This record gives sequence, C-alpha cells and structure tokens, in this order.
Amino acid sequence: CLASDKKYGGPSGTNIRFINQVAEAVEEWIGANQPGRVISIATFAYLYSEDAPKDAEEVIVPRGNVIIRLCSINSCFSHPQETCGSSRRGGLLEDNIFNRFEERPSPFGRNVIEWGKLCATEGAKLYIWDYTTNFNFYPAIFPNMQTFADNFQFYTENSVRGTFQQGYNEGKGGKNGEFAELRVYLLAKLLWNPYLNAEHIINEFMEAYYGAAAPQIKEFLDASTRKGIDTIHQSAFGRPEQWIYFTPVELRNLKKLFDRAEENVADDPAALANVKLTRIALRCYEANMMQGDFSLCNPFRLKNSKELFHDIVMSGIDAMGGMPIVEPYDTYIWLHRPFDWAGMGAWIDFIDMGKVVPLDLAAYRAEHAAP
Repeated sequence: CLASDKKYGGPSGTNIRFINQVAEAVEEWIGANQPGRVISIATFAYLYSEDAPKDAEEVIVPRGNVIIRLCSINSCFSHPQETCGSSRRGGLLEDNIFNRFEERPSPFGRNVIEWGKLCATEGAKLYIWDYTTNFNFYPAIFPNMQTFADNFQFYTENSVRGTFQQGYNEGKGGKNGEFAELRVYLLAKLLWNPYLNAEHIINEFMEAYYGAAAPQIKEFLDASTRKGIDTIHQSAFGRPEQWIYFTPVELRNLKKLFDRAEENVADDPAALANVKLTRIALRCYEANMMQGDFSLCNPFRLKNSKELFHDIVMSGIDAMGGMPIVEPYDTYIWLHRPFDWAGMGAWIDFIDMGKVVPLDLAAYRAEHAAP
C-alpha cells in the first residue's frame, strides 16, 4: 500500500486506482447485459483520502463513470470554505487560542479546486458531502448560515456537480437543531440557485415564521453570527469550550430580545411556539456554559434544568446529539449540562448505564400534554 501511495500520489491515488477497476468492470458488464444504461461508482475523498493525489510517479485520474465525494468534515464552519485556512486536522481549538488572525491557505478550498480539475480530465463527477450542524449537540448555537451562499458559489465555479448537506440525524419533524427550519429553507433555496440574496431569503422566512417577533429573532441571529465570525473557528463536532462565548451582559441582552419577541406574539399561538422553540438554543447555551439561570451559584439551577429538559421534549425535539433522549434516573444528573444529557460522554463514569434507557417520547408528551 505504501508503495502504491508513493506511485499514485497518496492514499487517494491508490483509492482511485481501485475504484477505476471497479468502475471499468461495471461498465463492461452493463455494456454486455444492459446496453444504454449508465451506472456511476462513487467513492469518498474523506479523512485519509481527502487530499487530491499530487507528486505522483504515475498520474491517475477518475474514470468518467466515477463520482468523487469530497467531505468537508475538517473545515471551519464559521467562515467560507474557500478562504478559511483553519482545519480540524490542525486543531480548531488551538487555532481559536493561538492562530485566530493568521491567514493561511484553505486545505479544503485547495482540494475542491484540485479534485475539480482531476475529475474534469475524463468527465468524472465531483460531489461535496457537507455538514450543517454540531453533531455533538444539535441545539448548539452554530452560526454558519452566512457561509452557505459563498460555499455553493465556490462549488459551482469549480466543477462540483452535486452536494449533500448533512444536518440533523434523528427526529421526524426537523426540530432538533438550532434554527433548523430556517436552515433547511435557506439551504433549499440556495441549492437551486447559489447566487440568490441569502439575506432576503432569511428575512422572507423570518416574517412568515415568527410574525411580529421577526425583528427580535433576526437581531439574535445577527448577533450570534457576528460573534461567530469575529471570535471562533467552529467544528461540526465542537464541545462547549469551543463554542462562541457571550459575556453576562450580552447574554442578558439576548434574553431580553426573546422576552420582547414572546410579548410581540402573545396573541399568535403558532408564532409564539416558534419563538419558544428557537429560544431553546439560547437556553441550552446558558445551561452548557453554566451562566445566569444555570450558574453553579443559582439556588434554582436544579429546577431550571428540569424545566429545560421538559421544554426540550415537549417542543418536539427528538434528539440532542448522537444518542436518543434519555430521562436521567437520578437527581444529581440534573446538575450536569444539556451537552452531557445529549451524549452521556462526560458523565458516563458516574452513572449506572444499566439504568439508562431511551425516553418514550410519545408517552411523555401524551402524559404532559395540555388538556
């Protein structure tokens, strides 16, 4: 394998050599048995095979019936993929601390360009597997919508033929993530035409979905977006210590925004429910950062955690992370953060896993439904 990697310019070159043989065999079989039918063979440019082959002893390119699916998993999602040089491979947390203002070429941007040229040689297709949420904690404030149009335009201009936008893995109503409904609406519009005005699309959605509360919710989105752009490189697998940080004053002002938003739609049940659903992201942020109502010094922290858990389930959210929602079986578990409820990774050593079972969401909602 090492000899092949050297010959073909890296693991991705070795992978292309293998995939080309599969693609050729399939093409021959189709020609003999189902003439006229076209089948493409897809492979990933992912992790070890992410970089396009280079410095090869023998140049190898994907056959015309091959799809290369390049994954953006190592990218920063606060800034456009074409230009942001921060990479998960180099340590996003380290970049947040030491290299925030250092300008570096984008490894993913380079790969889009290089794979695009390579695929164009014999007519292979380049697809992008992209990520649109924090998979460790879906309700996390994840300011990345400002990058969608830039990224899609970059794809369009570099021979990308298709893209898969991976978001919230669980749930039937799309309610798991922060701004889930807006995010999907914006993605759908820009995937049809990446040159549309994203700000116009966002405002259009806000007015229809939040009604009279639209100005306050838009102000919250703008504030978190500015904070994300200015202060962090964010990963699709970030932990609370890697998220954006609001000062106590900023957090208090954001909470007041939601108070005004709820007041403005008090007589509009649908819009009020939408505002409260969106507010869960800020409440989860506050709880994960142990600020304000969830401070270690707050005597009502236990009560507030239980209320937050209840509201998360009753809002229609089916999952907060990679595991089903579970009902913590012991009081002390409520002292942990929602991030820990979502994955149990941080408190796994302190619980009896035999007692932890997925919550029956339907039964819980039926039991607590308003009469």
